[in-house]
Amino acid sequence: MQYTTLKKTNLNISRIGLGTNAVGGHNLFEHLNEDEDLKKIEEILG
Repeated sequence: MQYTTLKKTNLNISRIGLGTNAVGGHNLFEHLNEDEDLKKIEEILG
């Protein structure tokens, strides 16, 4: 995996991102379950 330093910080972050556009209370799609989506994110981030 490739890493880079986040600008203006000392944080070393991976170059792979997790798109979460549909999560966060402003759901644009009727079939989304925000609770399930948040659980997925927590599982991925550990």
